[in-house]
Formats: sequence, structure tokens, C-alpha cells
Amino acid sequence: MTALVCDESEKIYVWLLKSLLEAMKGKAPISVITYGPLSMKNAIENFFRNAHHCLCSWYHIHNATSNVGNPRFTSQFKKCMLGDYDKVWFNKCVRLH
Repeated sequence: MTALVCDESEKIYVWLLKSLLEAMKGKAPISVITYGPLSMKNAIENFFRNAHHCLCSWYHIHNATSNVGNPRFTSQFKKCMLGDYDKVWFNKCVRLH
């Protein structure tokens, strides 16, 4: 689900999550991927208590670029974050989670 909101308050995100739950016919998601506002994190943790909240790769790349003063590192980090992973690697990651 993609949504455009003008207010990033926890109250708005709870409303959005209720709408998602309704659209999903009452079936809560297993995981939710977002770009990182604390109000959204809190809403997800309070509304979908069993869901895993993950930050999207854009958020991690943006933070690395903004906070690490080494362009070579951030370039390699971006390649790592956006790289294609094969099925074997994916399955290893799933087992570790």
C-alpha cells in the first residue's frame, strides 16, 4: 500500500493502518517496510504487534550518504543494498531471521 499523507502524526498512521487492515479483509501483514519516521514505527508496533517493521533500502542509503564522509564507502554500500541476491543467499538470510 502506498499513501500520501500531509500529517506524519502517529494518529494519522494508525488511521492508515486501520484502512490497510480493512483493505486486507482483516488479515494483518507479517512485515511492514517504511522509510523511517518514529511516529510510523510507533503506530506499527502498537497496531500490528506481531508484524516485523523494516526500514527500506532508500532510508539506509540516504543515512549513509548524509552521515558518512567517505564517497567510496557509500558507493559500495549502495551497491550492496541494491544488489541482486540469488535464491541461496536469500534463504540463508531467512534462516538467520
